[in-house]
Amino acid sequence: MYAPGCQVECSGANCGPGKAHQYYQTQSNWESSCGSTVCGAGPGPQPSPSPSPHPGQCSSWEDGRNSQGTNLKQAPWSEAPKDCCDHCGETQGCVAWTFIKGSHECWLKSWVPDQGQWQGDGNAVSGMGGGGHSPDTKCSWEDGQNSQGTNLKQAPWSEAPQDCCNHCGETQGCVAWTFIKGSHECWLKSWVPDRAQWQGDGNAVSGKIGAPRALSQPASNLSTPDLGSSPDCVQLSGTYCGGQGQECNCNYCDDFCKDDPCARTCRVLNGHFSAQMRSGCSWTARSIHDPRPGEGGVDCSWMEGNGQGGKGDDCQLCDDYAMKCRRANPSGNCNV
Repeated sequence: MYAPGCQVECSGANCGPGKAHQYYQTQSNWESSCGSTVCGAGPGPQPSPSPSPHPGQCSSWEDGRNSQGTNLKQAPWSEAPKDCCDHCGETQGCVAWTFIKGSHECWLKSWVPDQGQWQGDGNAVSGMGGGGHSPDTKCSWEDGQNSQGTNLKQAPWSEAPQDCCNHCGETQGCVAWTFIKGSHECWLKSWVPDRAQWQGDGNAVSGKIGAPRALSQPASNLSTPDLGSSPDCVQLSGTYCGGQGQECNCNYCDDFCKDDPCARTCRVLNGHFSAQMRSGCSWTARSIHDPRPGEGGVDCSWMEGNGQGGKGDDCQLCDDYAMKCRRANPSGNCNV
């Protein structure tokens, strides 16, 4: 028996009479909710708090949160969050990870949104950190200036302007960046106007880099798209539902003139929800209102919205659950 609301994993060396492997949000949560006998006779030992981030590889992690983001690959079976963190630290291009408690899956991420946009999920533990930082990219920047320009994507949370600059240097198609001081947001740019046209903004730091480095993954996995330095298109990247019937290759420079299922999918996957291009082409992501349940009564209420700001379908998931909801609500942005 165990107290209502507790999540208990009854397998492995920690289980048996008087033993338990508990998952909990905080120590006080555990003491108030999980103080009864679990996984056999006798009182279970009080667990210690979640382990500290692994030095040099993980900057932080959060129990009960799913970062979503862009999956780089699924790592081998992991015993605990620290093992998943270690896999990220050993994998080129990994910047974050999500550990699934029940199945011990470990998903490595090439990009995740700001931590404030991570979704509550009692079965998940998510963290930042990974495969060692590349050497600092040489950047020139101006404090108190916002370069505006064309957003390529939002990079992971950045401690300082140099970190934002590094993200730009590691991202194909990035020629400039803007760091927001209060929120630590980092916006990568495929094009910016001349510095004389940058706007005064006390909360921003903007900079440019020289020749951008290629993405941290083998060239054989990428097409050879236009690098997107022109303001007439925006460089997209990634693959939607790779190896499945709904697959979309998003490695191209998008002029936002076309409006088909894969074009919509790739834009939302890369964090673009509207665009107005110099060519006159424009595009706006579709929103879903009052989503219908999926096959078998699957709850699809999470699809409310257009995917922006963590509200709605952002085309990051490709599991059976997500596909059932997309088939039931085909007016969204993600290919089904």
